[in-house]
Amino acid sequence: IHFRKALTMKGTLKKSLLLETLNGLGTGKKTGTLHLTDPSQEIKIYFDQGAVIFISGSIKEARLEHLLIRNRIFSVERIKDLLLTAKKEKKPLLQLLFSKKLATPATLEKLLKIHARQVVLKALTWPKGSYEFKPARIDGYTTAKIRYDSRQFAHDIIDAATGPGVKGKNPSDESSQNTGLTLKNEILQKMTDL
Repeated sequence: IHFRKALTMKGTLKKSLLLETLNGLGTGKKTGTLHLTDPSQEIKIYFDQGAVIFISGSIKEARLEHLLIRNRIFSVERIKDLLLTAKKEKKPLLQLLFSKKLATPATLEKLLKIHARQVVLKALTWPKGSYEFKPARIDGYTTAKIRYDSRQFAHDIIDAATGPGVKGKNPSDESSQNTGLTLKNEILQKMTDL
């Protein structure tokens, strides 16, 4: 890991270096954006006080709506409506789901965890990947109640790669399928309750 002005962390996108950086972001309660890039792709993971709050990027896996549709949590039409509302209200989709009470905070935290693990595991497959953390204030509209501590994030990535039943399977796919159905049921139950 190279440090620039003791705040900016960057390096080759290797699992051990990235895990060390995630732990450092959590321990130091850093705020800013972690850029994961290769020559043609980019993922941005936004941190507030050492916790992941939002993810964006040029790959489809970086967009939360892709995960919601793939796991059939919401219909494509419902997602389009939610995205329009999120754009109008200048909120990330996850924050909109929280503010509209379309799911419980616990469900949304699980969703953020799955989303974050999937994009990082995808980025770790890039042969020429690199990463850089850029400290910066996070605009008010991205500040979220739903958070994922980066130290726990690093631990979960290790577990995804070494947990039971991963032989021959992509760990992010396995966890998202199992949890996807649970998430869908929780969200549907919450919508019924409302």
